[in-house]
Amino acid sequence: MGQEESIVAKENEELDIDHRETLEDPNKEKYGEYDLAFNKFDRERNGYLLKPEFDQCIEHFINIYPDKKESLLELQNELLIDDENQITKDEFRKLMFTYLCSQDPFNELIDIFKVFDKQNSKELIDLEILHVFNRLGLTLSRNDVDTLMDEADSDHNRTIGFEEFIKIMIAD
Repeated sequence: MGQEESIVAKENEELDIDHRETLEDPNKEKYGEYDLAFNKFDRERNGYLLKPEFDQCIEHFINIYPDKKESLLELQNELLIDDENQITKDEFRKLMFTYLCSQDPFNELIDIFKVFDKQNSKELIDLEILHVFNRLGLTLSRNDVDTLMDEADSDHNRTIGFEEFIKIMIAD
């Protein structure tokens, strides 16, 4: 490997590290507010909210942020609680952050990516994409997911990395 190739490889590695750090720390201080509300409505202290508890929590946030009422009601109506009829604290805080925080588009994309990336692998697999669409009440066939993966997966490794995700999200 030549010196120029080595420099490019090192720069790419540094970019990957920067993305990882950004993905791991999207405005942690804001999560404290969501954790307090989550804990208030997690009366059983089991680490998740059932649908009625989630609905009460959304009403709580509507009272605090009346200007976000439409967005919160959209979240409440669109979100299908998972097969166990529950939403975990981590899922809750990521969704609340996405729906309540106005921020620059890049950070919004990071947060959306993190909602998809259940395994924190920094790459999305087909099952993660299918899971999120199902949670949003959208039915995708296996063929739809395969088509989406084929379009987004520019390096053909059957995963969608953050850069690939960004390209798809900002495409016209």
